[in-house]
Amino acid sequence: MNFIITGIAIAYISVSGFGLIKLLLKDNIPLSIFGIVPLSFGAGLGTLAVLCSCIMILGLKTSFMTIYPPLAIPFIYALTHINYRIKTDAGIVIRTIKGISWKEWLLIFVILFGALSVFFLSVDFPLHFWDSRAIWGSNAKLLYFNGTAFSPDYRDMSRIHALGHPLLFPISQASIYFALGQADDWAVMLLIGLFFPFMVSFLYDLARIYLQDREKALAAAALLAVLPVFFMSDGPAYSGYADTPLSMLYCLSFGVALLWKKNKDFGYLLLSAFMTGLLFLTKFEGINLIALNVLLMVLPDRFNFNIQIIIDSLRNLAIYLMVIVLIASLGLPFFDATGGGVGNIINNLQKAPILVSFTFNAFLGIQKNMMNQGFLWGILWTIFFITTMISIFFRFLYCTYLSLIVLAYFIIINMIYIINPWEISAGLMVSNFFRFYQAVNPIVALQIVATIKALESMNPLHKEKQVR
Repeated sequence: MNFIITGIAIAYISVSGFGLIKLLLKDNIPLSIFGIVPLSFGAGLGTLAVLCSCIMILGLKTSFMTIYPPLAIPFIYALTHINYRIKTDAGIVIRTIKGISWKEWLLIFVILFGALSVFFLSVDFPLHFWDSRAIWGSNAKLLYFNGTAFSPDYRDMSRIHALGHPLLFPISQASIYFALGQADDWAVMLLIGLFFPFMVSFLYDLARIYLQDREKALAAAALLAVLPVFFMSDGPAYSGYADTPLSMLYCLSFGVALLWKKNKDFGYLLLSAFMTGLLFLTKFEGINLIALNVLLMVLPDRFNFNIQIIIDSLRNLAIYLMVIVLIASLGLPFFDATGGGVGNIINNLQKAPILVSFTFNAFLGIQKNMMNQGFLWGILWTIFFITTMISIFFRFLYCTYLSLIVLAYFIIINMIYIINPWEISAGLMVSNFFRFYQAVNPIVALQIVATIKALESMNPLHKEKQVR
């Protein structure tokens, strides 16, 4: 019964998120059901987090009555404005199925195997990983029992949970507890089990639109769906750690930003900014991913120095940044910063060659002190480095942009190592390395298949595939 109530609560929150999407995008939604459902889920959790943060900042308490009735506003808006039709005509379905090649069927099987494996591994047990119980789970329970992050219990430094963690993920879990009327470490796994499948599903739909090629889109999703790092690293996708929720939300925000650059619809700019601001409310490391989305917005679509284009770009960037700051600032009252200090930076700059060497050796699976965990990436990063060189050599602009985003993230993470004291950085390099880079895996997969698609288009015998 608790799983049924949890499912209803998740559906209610997701439909509320769809209401926000409809408000911003109107009928200009190129996504299929495989993209709109994950995006609605993420937007719903974001709306919930913003609502609860405002409630607590105002000195009020979160509860069933302060959360679910206000969400009825976007929920009702979604129901009254829904004209997003799913093609259910039997003839269309049959023709679509007949049009799927054997390669696509194989990729679909791989995607389902990976996505469903994570989902069933999630719901197979209650919360049992360390961070999922001691940090995110305990924070969610304290929010449920106390109704606020400003309660004496929540601010008690002697408790196991770490003070100052962002609240989107705990709020998401607490919302399930409010719907159930009790804390249930098993029912909440239904929520946790959706983050990875939704990320894979959204990547497919994004790649389908971005590449105009269903087979390549399926290949990108399949590459992500069975990536070993999501199954066997510290904090896998079914663990209840915040890394996979952060990865999914980044995939959503980055994808909407790409759609903005494609169609220049102002609603996409606002929606991407909203989703990007949520990254800081999910994990404070999300600020690194915010920088990547800002970089994507700054990169020109074409090298045109028309003064009007430059003015329009600067105006859009200013609006984008203002919305991000507005949303992200809701996390500042809960922020617990620890500075690195100028001395650490000067000392660690001398270790920059060590940091760079460690990073690339870890990606290639040859870093000795990584406990032989290099296999967790498979050969993903080796392929990425190759396709990056190819995209630069052949001047595939958009493929190079994707590579530039990922390479910028390398620099940002290594700067984190430099800013922190060396004893902290050394520990992070070994223990959190795989989790640091989980969020950019969808971008890596997209870059790889985009480069393959670009290479195919150079072949004079290659026939351009139509969007199916």
